[in-house]
Amino acid sequence: TKILYMAGQPYRWITFDVVTKQTTELVASSFPFGKTSQVFEELPKARNRTLGIGHNGNGEQNLTVFGVDLVNKSIAGSINIPNLFSSGVAQPDPQWGNPAIDWATVTPSGKYIAIQWERDGSSRASGCELYDFVTGAFVKQLHDHHAHGDWGMNAAGEEFYATVLLAHAANNNYPALVLEWLNKAPTHIRMLEWGAIEHISCRGLPGQIVLTASPSKATSIPAMCGEIWMINATSGVVNRLAHHRSSAADYWSQPRATVSRNG
Repeated sequence: TKILYMAGQPYRWITFDVVTKQTTELVASSFPFGKTSQVFEELPKARNRTLGIGHNGNGEQNLTVFGVDLVNKSIAGSINIPNLFSSGVAQPDPQWGNPAIDWATVTPSGKYIAIQWERDGSSRASGCELYDFVTGAFVKQLHDHHAHGDWGMNAAGEEFYATVLLAHAANNNYPALVLEWLNKAPTHIRMLEWGAIEHISCRGLPGQIVLTASPSKATSIPAMCGEIWMINATSGVVNRLAHHRSSAADYWSQPRATVSRNG
């Protein structure tokens, strides 16, 4: 069993063998520093690819997002963030300047780098954008918001981003659990109570989505509030697992259920 971790100067990826206690450097980038708070800590389901956000010591002023191939021990496609704006591909906000990256990750298949921007909208450098892992070329915008969620894949290998949107397709008075598919239209799979979902996890078997619901006191859709439940991405079938008995007083104390990779 090995643990993969990142280190700086240079920004690189290292494994630690928990049996032999030996460390092995896998890949080193050309950047002395890296940002870690915006990078998904989990490896994608492919488990052979990850990414980095590097800079030369000037932080947000010159970030580059790049793929890391752990099998071939090499750096893959890259996206230089300032170049998006200096080239005219994306436009800065007239008041706030260039938008910041909220988070970035590699999608479950390992085919794409996903960059979630803090800025909403349909223009470039807004919402969630997908880039080719190998070349760094822009592929498409997945969505125009910055709602949090998790990446998953069903048994057929179709990738999706599970999140909560403000309006369900059948009743816009309530939010919805939505699967945003990479290769087809989004699916609104369940209507929710306002503020119901604390956490979404798709870390288990293909198609498994585990949701941790807040102990909402609203009565319009009371079922499943304060519970941990699992929903199938393809069928929409729900399994109620347990009450978590947590007050979920704030973001830092909210329960966050997940499932092991083998289910």
